[in-house]
Amino acid sequence: MSVAETWGTDAAERGLPFPCDRYLDRPDGVYFRGVTIRAGAPAIFRWLCQMRVAQGALMRWGLPWGDLVMMRRQLLNLKALAER
Repeated sequence: MSVAETWGTDAAERGLPFPCDRYLDRPDGVYFRGVTIRAGAPAIFRWLCQMRVAQGALMRWGLPWGDLVMMRRQLLNLKALAER
């Protein structure tokens, strides 16, 4: 896999199951995006909430749809962490 397909992720992260995996056994291509944030879940959650407010603006600027889906999935995962 090239860096274009695995940007910011490691093999362990790419090996995790994702909800979309159940829909397609053998995809033609897979792309991963990852960012390391050194902060606690509550701080990250607040930051992602701010990003969500800007999501409409990002769509108008042409952010790829897949990246928006990824941002939403991360927001939901961090919300669950913050509620623990």
